[in-house]
Amino acid sequence: MTPGELAVLAAIVFVAFTIHAVTGFASMIAALVVGGLFFDLAVIRPPLVALTIPLNLWFVMRGYRDLAWRVLLRHVLPWMGAGALVGFQLSDAVQGSLLRRAFGVFVVAVAGRELFRAWKASQRSGAPEEFSARPPTLWLLAAGLIHGIYATGGPPLVYALSKTEMRKSQLRATLCAIWLVLNVGLAVGYVARGEIGHDGWIAALAMLPAMVGAVVAGSWIHGLIDSGRFRVLVHVVLIGAALGLVFRP
Repeated sequence: MTPGELAVLAAIVFVAFTIHAVTGFASMIAALVVGGLFFDLAVIRPPLVALTIPLNLWFVMRGYRDLAWRVLLRHVLPWMGAGALVGFQLSDAVQGSLLRRAFGVFVVAVAGRELFRAWKASQRSGAPEEFSARPPTLWLLAAGLIHGIYATGGPPLVYALSKTEMRKSQLRATLCAIWLVLNVGLAVGYVARGEIGHDGWIAALAMLPAMVGAVVAGSWIHGLIDSGRFRVLVHVVLIGAALGLVFRP
């Protein structure tokens, strides 16, 4: 890549990873949606995945006390990991725009429904929302499948975890732990298939300063948002991320 192209990619990384630092997800969808306007997705996806590894490692190290270990180890990693393995094996054959857009529409509908329910609850003094002790298994499998194919499994995973009673710090830390494990696996797969080479690693290193700036900015914003608004923000970002799937070229 030329210095100008690297500068454009660094700007995209700053915005996308700032969103990730606030919410714990949506960095890859945002980066791929915007980056796809300027670059070949097959070229930028592997180095972006590699760059998320130190990003998520940082938040896991800082927030390890907030990790929802039971949900992470007993539910998310087994089911989502299985889906990711299948998705990665199918990734060469299944990356069709129809599947991606249909899935995006589905996520928009589900997240929109949750926002509508939250709005209705705010209009009346009723019983608090009920949460489950475990996230829905089918959504975890779907998240893994999509992540293995597109490296963008955030929307279904965030929806699944939003059904559990997690504080905003727990949700961000747990999401980052999941992305750390899965993206290490994806990066290894990309290297094994020859999809990330010398140029890809150079691009990832060139984007590191933008990532550091995003961590600082996103962490500051995260601390300003209360839990109720954070849950609403999660679903708003979820809709935006899913629309990215629908309208991405």
